[in-house]
Formats: sequence, C-alpha cells, structure tokens
Amino acid sequence: MQLRPHPKGGYAVWLTESELQDVIDHHSEDMEKQLAIKYMARVGLRADGLKNVTRSAIRRLDVDDECYIIRLEKTKRGYREAPLPLDVKTDTYALSQAMGLKQDEPVFQQSKRTYQRAVENAVAALAGPIRNDDGEIVGYENEDWLKVSAHDLRRSWATRCYYKLGGTERDLRAVMSWGGWSKRDTFEDHYLGVIPEDLLAEMMEEADLR
Repeated sequence: MQLRPHPKGGYAVWLTESELQDVIDHHSEDMEKQLAIKYMARVGLRADGLKNVTRSAIRRLDVDDECYIIRLEKTKRGYREAPLPLDVKTDTYALSQAMGLKQDEPVFQQSKRTYQRAVENAVAALAGPIRNDDGEIVGYENEDWLKVSAHDLRRSWATRCYYKLGGTERDLRAVMSWGGWSKRDTFEDHYLGVIPEDLLAEMMEEADLR
C-alpha cells in the first residue's frame, strides 16, 4: 500500500494486487457488492458509473481469443469503452440473470453510496479493529486501511494497467482512454502513482536486482 497526501485533503492510496483482492474477498457472501467492487478495482469504474453496467453493454471482440469490452454510455466524461476481465463478464451475466433482468437493465440498481459503503466496510474490517472487553473499538492494527476510499480502487487500477503494459506513451494513451481521462495533467498528478511494490519486485527479479 502506498499513500500520498491529496491536495484537497486526506490521502490518495494505491493498493497492490493482493490488497485489492482482499477488498474484493470481504464481500464473498454478497455477490452484488463483490461484483461492484470488482468493477471499481478491475475495470476502473467510479461508483456513480456502475449504473452503466448492463448485459447489452458488454461486447465480445472480433478476435480468436475470448476477450470482452464494456461500453459505458453515460459516464462523468462521456462515452468510453474499457477492457472487461472474463470472470467479471461471467459474474455480470450470472447476477443479471439471477435478478431476472432484461439485457438493457442496469445490474447495479442501488445508490452509489451503497457501493462506496461496501468498500468502506471492507477496509474497516481489513484495518483490524482492536476491541476492549465491552466490544468497543479502541484502535486498529493497521490504520492505513482507513485511508482507502472507493475511488482509490480506480486509482490503483489505472496505475497497475499503465505499468503492467510497460509504461510507454502508447500505454498512457490507452489507459487514459479506458478510464475516461482527457487531461494528461489530471491523470498524471492525481491517478498515476509510482510502480506498485509487487510489480517493482517482479521487475527487480527480471533485472537481476534482488
């Protein structure tokens, strides 16, 4: 986990892959909340962008391998398309069909605060509450988790994509397009963090620097 003070207060946080998975796994008993968190952590959606998720928005690419994108019609920055991991596509279809939804009906029908709170509840649990004999919380094992917001999942996704691709100018344009950023300064100043620790370790291994 990497933290940086945010100009508007609080912190910007970047999570490793395993930390993102910990947040996702917290809601393993609630498929809707877990899938919403997957869309934020692995597709880069804002909480208010979840309303765009329908089965009809998902399109298979015209290639030999099974690959999908999702069309996001009414996002904060307008229309965009983003890569959709296979398991997220499968879960989206499963949840939509289990809810008896039509192809063009939104999968996520609760307020954005519901899904933001799902992240808040997950990170509060991951912080490791310390309770006294009366059950009252008197501290946390790792308070850094309390600095994580739903938007930090999108931030972490953007940075991981950029460095996983290789960190070139082409990669920067691709991630900005997928995430709906039109201003390079905004993306670089507020979303793009340093190389995630787990990716840095992989690079060090490849470069024989460990």
